[in-house]
Amino acid sequence: MSSNEQELAEELCAYLRSHVLAKQVSIDPDLPFAQLGIDSMSIIELVMYLERKHGVALPDKALHPENLRTAKSLARCAIQARADAVLPSR
Repeated sequence: MSSNEQELAEELCAYLRSHVLAKQVSIDPDLPFAQLGIDSMSIIELVMYLERKHGVALPDKALHPENLRTAKSLARCAIQARADAVLPSR
């Protein structure tokens, strides 16, 4: 995992702690959201936070279960979406 990906995954975990879960909960970026009891509405809220805070729009095709499974997978998806926006494929 790149340092940017790690930092973003940690930021997403911090957001979950402050807005969804108890602040004292320790969240590993590799831990599936389902194991944390995070529901689909909270995941949508997390995606909206990510898009708003980082100015990246996740394309609909990127919003499939594997990319929305953990903070790490969502961070990787966002970084890829940002790279694709800068260097679109031909």
